[in-house]
Amino acid sequence: MSRLVFASLVGTGLAGDTLALTWEDCGDASTHGHTDDIQPTEIVIGQDNAITGTGSTDKTISSGSFTMKLTASLGISQTYTGKVCEAAEFTMPLGIGTLSWAGMACPVAVGPATVGLGVKLASALPSTLAQADVSLTAVDQDGEPALCINTHLQREAMVSEGVGATQCPGSGAWIHAKMELSATAQASCDTVKQEITDRIDGVNGWYDAHNRGTYSHGDFGGDVSASRLTGDGKYTDHMTFVLTPDGSGCKIEGCSESQSTSIADYGTNYCNLKLLYCGTDEGCKVASADFANSGENAKGSTGAGSGLDNCLKVMETQV
Repeated sequence: MSRLVFASLVGTGLAGDTLALTWEDCGDASTHGHTDDIQPTEIVIGQDNAITGTGSTDKTISSGSFTMKLTASLGISQTYTGKVCEAAEFTMPLGIGTLSWAGMACPVAVGPATVGLGVKLASALPSTLAQADVSLTAVDQDGEPALCINTHLQREAMVSEGVGATQCPGSGAWIHAKMELSATAQASCDTVKQEITDRIDGVNGWYDAHNRGTYSHGDFGGDVSASRLTGDGKYTDHMTFVLTPDGSGCKIEGCSESQSTSIADYGTNYCNLKLLYCGTDEGCKVASADFANSGENAKGSTGAGSGLDNCLKVMETQV
């Protein structure tokens, strides 16, 4: 099978992030169409992406049927069917978007051929995508195997516009709130790291001013990582910090992601990060070291709030 076109339009939550694409031809000796290569090897969130597979077919196809099986985060599992020579579009569950089949230009002669698969994710979704798999099979007019391809999309490290090369902890929830936050501290990175660590440990009576959530150390990447359980015990968020020397100061790049389905977070992911390093000049509690920070840049998913005023009041229920 010559050309597999996989068009993807992904929500604008964090445009510029990428999803790695891997694939395998799952056909056997009885399958008439085989794919030899698919390029490119990643798709860019926020852009239309055309992915082309090249190969061949050794039998003319005049009609037949296809089956697409979608599996993704949040336990999504759906099967879609249609006729190979006719275009079709399917609505995916939870309002996440549509999956479409472009239809083949029948009859397809022996040799090169073209087939199109399209994905459109709803713009209201956060742009992070944990993972998704689409298996595509087709049979011809005689019921013989015509095509078998498995494609896999996996979120890569975040490189977000205006925030920097932030390492994010990831989330098993496809639809979830997220915040990336950067600033420059007027202190060394060793001091900043120790202060973040001390606040996680509650040194000198430090506590989370945002509804008294509970922090604990994590292993999610970056120079420091942590987990936070909300004060009502209902929600868990993971976060990472990357610390880079910047003259006599330290550039802080943090990322916090909700671990359960959420859109509006009322500033929770912002506060998860901010409260671990802000100083008394902003009204924050300090564990050991008090330093100012400047040049704040916050970039969140659709529905994620920001601003320190969210952090010093009782958290509202996430949705």
